[in-house]
Amino acid sequence: MSEILFLCPFVPHIGIHAGAGRLFNLIIRLSSRHNISVLSYLGRDEEWQYIPELEKYCQKVKVIPRKNSSFLSNFSLKYPFYQLYSEQMKRELLAMLEEKDFDILQIEYSEMAHYIFYAPPIPTVLSIHELVSKRFLDFFKYEKNPFKKLSLLLRHFAYLHFEINICRRFDSVITFTENDRESLISFFPKVNTLVVPTGVDISYFKPQAVREETNSLLFVGHFSHRPNVDAMLYFCKDILPLVKRKIPDIKLYLVGSFPPSEIINLSNENVFVTGRVDDIRPYYNKTQVYIAQIITG
Repeated sequence: MSEILFLCPFVPHIGIHAGAGRLFNLIIRLSSRHNISVLSYLGRDEEWQYIPELEKYCQKVKVIPRKNSSFLSNFSLKYPFYQLYSEQMKRELLAMLEEKDFDILQIEYSEMAHYIFYAPPIPTVLSIHELVSKRFLDFFKYEKNPFKKLSLLLRHFAYLHFEINICRRFDSVITFTENDRESLISFFPKVNTLVVPTGVDISYFKPQAVREETNSLLFVGHFSHRPNVDAMLYFCKDILPLVKRKIPDIKLYLVGSFPPSEIINLSNENVFVTGRVDDIRPYYNKTQVYIAQIITG
């Protein structure tokens, strides 16, 4: 039975966004065969409520508040993700590594990868939820303002330099898609990487005998993640009007936590913005078509 330490940018939990849900399910499954410890930032205040459930599957859970960083720290050339660095997190990581001989250190998200500099000589894994450098290249392609385009391109190259070089320090790198894996290998052919797609709990998500709503569409996404916002702004502006010409009573449900005002303002007789819901299964069961619209990220 191995001792595994997870280093996370938010508390692993279910119900808010896919990244946290994936992590929580991974920890549940690993805990039956290994001893799991978690050191995490508190992404939002409401994450406190998820800690007791997480503790059921862990030997230890340590959570520290995430402090807001200065605007300039987002553009650090040394650490493009410096906004997720704190002396307190560094101290807690060193303390946990000192008090127990861990067999594996797994760091979640590129934004947390710089903590590898404080790791002892044990196997290390970086789980890349998405290549951030690639996301900014997508932003660059769709941005019209020339000054913003230049800023996005510079950030793309800074993040690319960071991600490539930080991957060299890990024993293994996990990507979620073959596309991200191929992108990483194209810049760093010797990287030891594997694809671990996000799974679906088929015992929880399964078809139910409910009446489908005629002419209904569904998009589910955590709207603090900018690509989800961009996707629905584009869909509602450029695609949905074309659908309405053929199907005037089309209904689109936008389901997900923390919708910004620009998403809320899409609401009309055809578009329904629900915000966070306790159970998304009824929406999957009653709608006819799921939209997998992503243009950035």
